[in-house]
Amino acid sequence: MPYRVGVPELVEDGATGLLVPPKDPLALAAALERLRNEPATRERLARAARETAIRRFTWDEAARRYEEGYAQAAALDAR
Repeated sequence: MPYRVGVPELVEDGATGLLVPPKDPLALAAALERLRNEPATRERLARAARETAIRRFTWDEAARRYEEGYAQAAALDAR
């Protein structure tokens, strides 16, 4: 996928939000207009984004990722 403005690590284009090309005000305007004119799309994206956030950003998940990172660092240090 070409580079898009937004947080692609957090937003899946078309699934949990809309990403647009950088420095493209027409694309941004089109995305905003789409959200304004398509309440079903807006609600679907919002619902999916919330579900993703609840699933991916829990304290347990954060702890798991830290543990994974520390384990990887320890493995590199052991070499």
